[in-house]
Amino acid sequence: TGPSEIAELPLVEMFPDEATETYLTRFAEVDPQIADDLTRRLNQARRVYTSTNEQALIVLASAWTRDLDTMAHLEYAPADNVAALVNHLRDGLRSLTDSGAPYCLGRDIQRFALYSEQDFYRLYLELLAYGEPGYEYAIETETILIDAVGKARLDPSVRTGPTYGDQRFVQDIGRSLLFDPEMSAMFFAEGKGKAVMDEAMGDVDFCAIGVRVLDQVSAMPKETQARYWSEGVRQVRSGAAMRAFQSMFVY
Repeated sequence: TGPSEIAELPLVEMFPDEATETYLTRFAEVDPQIADDLTRRLNQARRVYTSTNEQALIVLASAWTRDLDTMAHLEYAPADNVAALVNHLRDGLRSLTDSGAPYCLGRDIQRFALYSEQDFYRLYLELLAYGEPGYEYAIETETILIDAVGKARLDPSVRTGPTYGDQRFVQDIGRSLLFDPEMSAMFFAEGKGKAVMDEAMGDVDFCAIGVRVLDQVSAMPKETQARYWSEGVRQVRSGAAMRAFQSMFVY
């Protein structure tokens, strides 16, 4: 059978794994017109090449574009979806640190800082290859997000900013980080120059720290988590979050 003779498939039958099928089913429910466009693109891709991996990357790229386009809806995501996302992120970081893969330690982050654009692209292809744990994790994340968008459109959860009580939870997390042995090494290295800071960071497992923080976040009331989520999305949309992130790397 030549490429032009490959039969077209409906979106939900494009991939054999359950995680992708679940995502595409929900995606088609939430954004049917965009799902139709994705169906056309994937069928065109199937006629040109048969790599399931390349087709899966098209799905992920489409999902990330939708994330940016639906920020206004994600701000009003239900508290249950926010809590599910927190737990999913924590579980992903736990799996990553338990695997021993070279992505969590400070020295790994320092290595990434030297990567070229081509290096990052190769890493991206390696981590998110279809069938790899990274791909499954990414598509499960997108399922939580697209479900949140669908529910927020129908019944937006409008919230105030974090309350005084919410801030006390975050202060508790801050205090725990202050006395975290791995974080303490970096605190003591602050202001002593890049070489000292790099050495202090080298053996720090940032994934493990993330797990400990997210354990505490997941223990917060769901509405507290949701208020911080909404505030975070507002900061991202305004550009304030990116400016704060960039300032962290000015040393």
